[in-house]
Amino acid sequence: MFDSLELETRGLILDFGGVLTTSVAECARAFCLREGLAPDAFTRVISVDPVGRALFADLECGAIEQAEWNECTGPLLGVDGTDLLGRVLADLRPEPLVVDVARAAREAGVRVGVLSNSLGRAPYDPYAGYGLDTDFDAVVLSGDYRLRKPDPELYPIMLGLLGLPAAACVFVDDSARNLSPAQDLGMAVVLDAEPAATAAEIRRLLLGGAASAATDMATAVDTATEADAVTDADTVTDTDTVTDTGAVTDTGTATATAFVAPVVPAAPEENRPSASPAAFRSVVE
Repeated sequence: MFDSLELETRGLILDFGGVLTTSVAECARAFCLREGLAPDAFTRVISVDPVGRALFADLECGAIEQAEWNECTGPLLGVDGTDLLGRVLADLRPEPLVVDVARAAREAGVRVGVLSNSLGRAPYDPYAGYGLDTDFDAVVLSGDYRLRKPDPELYPIMLGLLGLPAAACVFVDDSARNLSPAQDLGMAVVLDAEPAATAAEIRRLLLGGAASAATDMATAVDTATEADAVTDADTVTDTDTVTDTGAVTDTGTATATAFVAPVVPAAPEENRPSASPAAFRSVVE
């Protein structure tokens, strides 16, 4: 449908929880300690306990409202369910290094979107103060589409909103299993493990330096995805959920270093997408 060699614009697609924000896993652990629970209690409830896991999936898919999730999940943890999600994410803050590089990319002409597993917006709105309606070109929250990452049907929705083909885009997530569908479509992917490294990889890709060992990186994605599957952390750290908050603990995120897996080699210099890389460099460096 699109010819990647004729593009004039590139795209950057970011997960929310754990990428644009500080660690969801750390927030969850801090919550557990405040409540007198085992540090991994929340993670276990939403990713291991069958009832808790199903509830969290329903929240991400928009099948239930946040208030219902609070009410049903509190007893599984042995705590009051009142504003449970707000209490779990009380320490969540913007991740300045990634927020800054996203802002700089957009100022340079890159189209920037957010693709996140959703947590609802009431009674607690995890997205308040992040400028989703003003600072991004497109926002896809899974619950609005009755889907959740890594459902492959969700990713083309974002591409359609950005008006770009996959080969023109970089996708960043802190859960390896959420990267695979993007990689299959032809996006370059970055597994976020540490903000400074992630910001550097985003700069490198958007400045046109993405031609690296694709085979080795694809292997790294596969390895990290297997680690993800062991605990299904995506359910808990991404606030893209608290797994995303993609899950609260994402083994892939915890064990992998940031890496890039470009699926399509960088275009020749004369045909490379021109999202004003010089302007981007001047803003971020």
